[in-house]
Amino acid sequence: LIGFIAIYIALLVQSSEQIIATSTKPAINWGVNQILSKVQDGDIIIPENHLNFLETKYYVQRSGKDIPVLAYEPDGKVPFYIGSILFEPQEIITEMPKNKRIWQIKENGGYELLNR
Repeated sequence: LIGFIAIYIALLVQSSEQIIATSTKPAINWGVNQILSKVQDGDIIIPENHLNFLETKYYVQRSGKDIPVLAYEPDGKVPFYIGSILFEPQEIITEMPKNKRIWQIKENGGYELLNR
């Protein structure tokens, strides 16, 4: 019985270390940094998911560059549970701009240029 308990504890410790070492948070800052190195005047950044909006905005502001970060929501209302009170009214757009280059931050931390 003591042998089984020792094996169980050893496996428990090993699996706990592996779970702690594995990050589940996407590297949004990497995508933002990549975009900021390629951005031109007039470009805008729109996160693919509203959950990444505030984080994207934080990293852009931290960089010191004046690139607008906008949230695309066709009906103009961000869900309350996401923290809609933290979104400024001018940061929510209902249509994608047609005459600007749009960089999109993906949920996994990647990025894509939508308009060329």
